[in-house]
Amino acid sequence: GAGALTVMDPRTGYAGALAATDYIQLALVWAAATVFTAAVGLFPALSASRVPPIAALAPVNEAGAGARKSHTARLVIGALIAVGALAGVWAASGTADTTTRFLAMFGLSLLAFFGLILAFSVVLPPLTRLLGAAWPGMLARMARENTMRNPGRTSATGSAIVIGVALVVTMMVGAASLRETLTTAVDDARPFDLGIASNSGGPLAQDVEAKVAATNGVAATVPEYAASGSATLPDGSPALASSSAPGSADAQLVGQPDYTAVAHSHVEQLDDQTARVGVAALDGTRLTVCGSAGSCLSLTASYSDKADPDQVMVSASNLAAIAPDRSLVLVIAKLSDGADAQEVQSALLTLDPTLRVDGSALERQMYMRVIDQVLMAVVALLGVSVIVSLVGVANTLSLSVVERTRENGLLRALGLTKRQMKRLLALEALCLSVTGALVGLGMGVLFGWLGLLSIPLSDATPVLVVPWAQIGAVLVVAVLSALVASWLPGRRAARVSPAEALATE
Repeated sequence: GAGALTVMDPRTGYAGALAATDYIQLALVWAAATVFTAAVGLFPALSASRVPPIAALAPVNEAGAGARKSHTARLVIGALIAVGALAGVWAASGTADTTTRFLAMFGLSLLAFFGLILAFSVVLPPLTRLLGAAWPGMLARMARENTMRNPGRTSATGSAIVIGVALVVTMMVGAASLRETLTTAVDDARPFDLGIASNSGGPLAQDVEAKVAATNGVAATVPEYAASGSATLPDGSPALASSSAPGSADAQLVGQPDYTAVAHSHVEQLDDQTARVGVAALDGTRLTVCGSAGSCLSLTASYSDKADPDQVMVSASNLAAIAPDRSLVLVIAKLSDGADAQEVQSALLTLDPTLRVDGSALERQMYMRVIDQVLMAVVALLGVSVIVSLVGVANTLSLSVVERTRENGLLRALGLTKRQMKRLLALEALCLSVTGALVGLGMGVLFGWLGLLSIPLSDATPVLVVPWAQIGAVLVVAVLSALVASWLPGRRAARVSPAEALATE
């Protein structure tokens, strides 16, 4: 854990991460894991103790109607729990209180997850058999029939794979969706990557835009100009009530450039007949806007809650017409794809320490780094569960090799080669892992989306994103790991000679 923290934040250092470790919490986790493991082991022990000796001597696939009734009950109960919990999640998603919504959706999602696992533990064996039909040939047919010989073992092994893959995919879908949701929300509220202005609030030097455009990581720039002027109503009274100079008609005039090259979302452009103001009472009023040189224009005021109450924004062409002496006050920059916002900010401040550089790119990058670090840590932890489930695949195949020693010997005597024996076990592993991975994939997408809906995001609109490349990598890892898991049991089965296997009691 300390090593992982050191990788995520090298500034912490291994010694610092180790010093921050809470050993009491570690002890509690160890104790809880020990108790949980012991409790889980009690269930199969109690189940085995209730089996009569005569029933235990019967073949597994002749267990009778009792097992079928138990499977039916599990399927029905699991389905009812899942459907009821998902209905509750849907109802809770409309709760106004964010804390209540999060707690309700989180708890009900856990319940739905448990119900689906309970239901799928029953249907996994037939699903495995159905998926196995995709592979042609006699060996594939034998492999899928072998997975049905002990449905309980197939169910337990497949469920472990489902849980591991579902949790990993849930985090991937949730993180990708949250990343896109936050990015969209930030872009809508603050559509520009960086804004470069003077710390003093005064004008910028005319060469600042060229320097910004030449900075590594900057893709495009747009200059914004302003000038001193006045704004009056039709009766000649001041349009803006300045707190610093009551009764004065003075106003800062800002020219709105074409933001198309630098905006991440739509920005409403002003036409030459409109002036944007930050005073709601002026909406629709005719204003006389004059520059310092005395040139004036009659424009219709349009209110915006994002406008400064002490400013009047006009089109760039109108500002140039009434204020030829306008000054550069802001340079808006759009970053190149993959550019580091903090590095670009540092480079710009190096040009002139008196500049003020801020914008949505810095906020977006902060969100992305936090999400990526959390995702890295959680997926690494959940990856352990996937490894454990694949060890279960290897154990299942090893048990099947031991139980089918005589059968394997007979197959070898009838002409099955060592390579075909290994391939048979590899196909069994593939049937188990691919079925579990596909079911886990579906559950992961579902619960990743539900997790996003449960997070309080103010007015942001949730955006579902399925990272197919990452999910494809999970499926590839599951398939390759299944082949690796089948190697040792297959080698053990192929190494036993037919005569030796047939002589086994």
